[in-house]
Amino acid sequence: MSAQPLSQQISTPHAAHGLIAATALLLSVFLFSTSAQATAIAVLVAPTTANEGDTVILDGSGSSDSDGGVLTYQWRQSQGFDLAANIPLTLSESGDTATFIVPELLADARIGFTFNAIDSDGNFSIPQAVTIDVTADNDAPIARAGADHDGIYPQGATVTLDGSASSDPEGEDLTYAWSVIINGESVSFSTSVVNPTFTAPPGSGTTNIIYTFNLIVTDETGAISEPDSVMVTVGNPSIGAPPEANAGIEQTGIVKGATVSLDGTGSSADGVKFLWTQVNDGAPRVSLSGDTGLSPTFTAPLDISVDTTLTFSLVAFNAADVRSAPATVNIVVLAVDPSVAAPLTLTAPANQVYVAGIGITRLTLPEATGGGDVASREYSLTGTLPTRLLFTRYSLSLTGTPDSTAEEATLTYTVTDRTGASSSATFTVSVPNTYNAQRVVTATSATNTDGLAEITLGRTVGDTAVDIEATGGTITLPRGLSGATVTVLRAERDAPDVPDAQPDETVAGTLRSLVDIDVTGISNSNPVAICLPHGGIANPGLYHAAGTGTEAAWELLPSQRVEGTLVCGNADSFSPFAVISNAPTALALPEPEPANQVYTEGMAITA
Repeated sequence: MSAQPLSQQISTPHAAHGLIAATALLLSVFLFSTSAQATAIAVLVAPTTANEGDTVILDGSGSSDSDGGVLTYQWRQSQGFDLAANIPLTLSESGDTATFIVPELLADARIGFTFNAIDSDGNFSIPQAVTIDVTADNDAPIARAGADHDGIYPQGATVTLDGSASSDPEGEDLTYAWSVIINGESVSFSTSVVNPTFTAPPGSGTTNIIYTFNLIVTDETGAISEPDSVMVTVGNPSIGAPPEANAGIEQTGIVKGATVSLDGTGSSADGVKFLWTQVNDGAPRVSLSGDTGLSPTFTAPLDISVDTTLTFSLVAFNAADVRSAPATVNIVVLAVDPSVAAPLTLTAPANQVYVAGIGITRLTLPEATGGGDVASREYSLTGTLPTRLLFTRYSLSLTGTPDSTAEEATLTYTVTDRTGASSSATFTVSVPNTYNAQRVVTATSATNTDGLAEITLGRTVGDTAVDIEATGGTITLPRGLSGATVTVLRAERDAPDVPDAQPDETVAGTLRSLVDIDVTGISNSNPVAICLPHGGIANPGLYHAAGTGTEAAWELLPSQRVEGTLVCGNADSFSPFAVISNAPTALALPEPEPANQVYTEGMAITA
């Protein structure tokens, strides 16, 4: 019979409550085949049940060799790896008997072994196996009444006891029984809760009172713990007022692995000693660097998969060791890896200039780059948008149709995420004012009620606008075209840039409001609304001169509209402008000439 080894890696999980440390064990498992040469015969005698802590004997002494040769033996654990990766076996001198002690258990379990006898030629017997069902006993729970309370509680202070660290090896629910050894005034509190509270009694005389509280816990099966105690000192009436603790403000947006500083600097000046304690149950425990200082630090836990709140309590002590009421602070740690908490970068779009009354092309603002926690990003746009423009946050877009009021807004575009990273950028949105003579004056320019410059285009007679009287003045343009200047001059009818003839679709001889507008320093290519007085002529149209000299011709400006005494259109270049009356029917057909007629004397004619 020959042996064929097969290596197998077996990992065992950590045993609950740390009774048995789990390790990774590399075992050699042997596959066996029998042959006619096998002379070893294995016999194994062992119990099939045992209790926690029992000593179990595995007896292979009945094994034999058909040739009378000397045998050697092999023992292997085959079950129970969740209890111990390798249960220690104690072998007899010959190796045919093994004993072991059943380890501590938290629940009933099963342990198995295989046994082989090996003849002098190295041939293995047919393996023998045993499975032992082990019954766990109930371990007593462990009471923890907490550490003795530092300092002295002033009379009237609320004292909280803490039995939350008590435990049961089997994880059973516990009941609590507190008692107190009276050294002075009696105290009243609930004796059956995890965290009972009581009010420090007033006491008498000049001696502090030390109270000793005992805690016993019982598990569901009735097992009772050993008692544990905690000491609390209550001060006499002469100790004075306690200091005041301040644990700082809540901190949010902390990422995993970040260094966090607690802040007790707001505590009262009479505090000379401090004690920080993590108080929330169920949260990962952290280690404070210097829990008796004003500003200890800790490392935010890495092993969290959801956002987690850590709560810390601060108690201050004065020179007489009188303790303050506790102050607490929450630290919110996000389930965000440190690599995600990278700086954000936001780039603003180019400055925008829009024309009043014309719907803008949707402007999509750029998304931030960098960072990593994309899902938590929040975008905002602050500042006063020009009227009738709308920013939509979910699509990061600017839409709408600006109205005719000249406006310029400086907008701040901001992104933040829940890690506290943020970035901002600014840009402007302008809606230039229209050039108009809605308030015609004879001066070069004037400032209207909105604080905008108005171009002077001429004079009035009564309420009627008349032909333009040139002023020759140079003025600054309204907001939105910063830095540009405009010169308004009367254009002579025989100037080289003024076309000789009116367009065919206009009424001959109706040319009026003829001006030459020259603009320099303009910094955008958007159309500008031009408005001139129409003087009451029928069907007024606003034209501008395209080309020069013999090539000059009148062209109707787009977006024609009549606004009161003005006619307006949009211009994207500057040249002489004129108001000309359009024919009522630009392409009307001529009336047909009647045919020659011949009539008979004395007879009526047909109409």
